Amino acid sequence: SLGPCIIHERAAYLVLKDKVDYVSVLLFNRNKLSKLPRAINDKSYDLQGKSNEYVFNFMDLEHNKRRVYRNALTNEKWGDKESFNLCVNTTGLIIQDIVPVLVNYVNFLLEHRKK
Repeated sequence: SLGPCIIHERAAYLVLKDKVDYVSVLLFNRNKLSKLPRAINDKSYDLQGKSNEYVFNFMDLEHNKRRVYRNALTNEKWGDKESFNLCVNTTGLIIQDIVPVLVNYVNFLLEHRKK
């Protein structure tokens, strides 16, 4: 074992399906308007200077790509919160600010599983 790690995005299920010592977390945001700054400031998307309508369309396309990808690779449906240990609605929150809460939860859950 190489130790703790984070596998981000939709295919983690394939890597972890036979493991018992992992925690799956879904961060979601139902408010499209509050997603705008994060999407626009993400340099990998090149959305600076684009209209809100353009960014909303882009986000919808990305969401659909992620859904199709996850549904094709797993037996779990995209957005099905039943397949996660923890689901956090991040609407109005700054992701970096909730990281300590997530770390505490993961540590608690993994320790609890050992008992």
